[in-house]
Amino acid sequence: MVKLTKKNAVNKSESLTIRLDPKTRFALEFTARIKEQTITTVMENAIKNVAETTYADLKHTRHNNDGQEIPTNWKYYWDINEGVRFINLAIDPCTHPTYNEEEILDFIKIHWQYFSHDKDLNHLRREYIDVLWPHMENLIDLWRETKSSNRNQARLVIEEKLKTAGLLVPSISHKEKK
Repeated sequence: MVKLTKKNAVNKSESLTIRLDPKTRFALEFTARIKEQTITTVMENAIKNVAETTYADLKHTRHNNDGQEIPTNWKYYWDINEGVRFINLAIDPCTHPTYNEEEILDFIKIHWQYFSHDKDLNHLRREYIDVLWPHMENLIDLWRETKSSNRNQARLVIEEKLKTAGLLVPSISHKEKK
């Protein structure tokens, strides 16, 4: 097991600005004093406690390959890979994807061979997503510009990125390219 030291500890680089009424701010500061914690730690713990009991889909129970129930809280969708997290959230209508998320998901579904081993996006190609995700904004822009005139243009750029990264390009039948 890797031991984290101050030198290689995870840096908290995300910041969040929130507005609180004076009473809530006082309650937060009071809690931090009593618990001898920072305001950030109190807020993080509160968020984690709420997230643990917030479920995306109460109507359907999900199961893993062993038949065990999987709670659909944040842990179900979390992945260290940003692209995998995005797909996990965007593919589930219970998470209320935005128009932009739906557009990106549509692009991924059309080009599923580069993102997943199956059309339903159940078995994602993590290493391919690692390569493609930093370029998604440009790929989506290219797709918007060329999908009505040259539907293969985005596909060619995807394949170039994968080849440059030393990955094998999935073979796609002529029928699937249309």
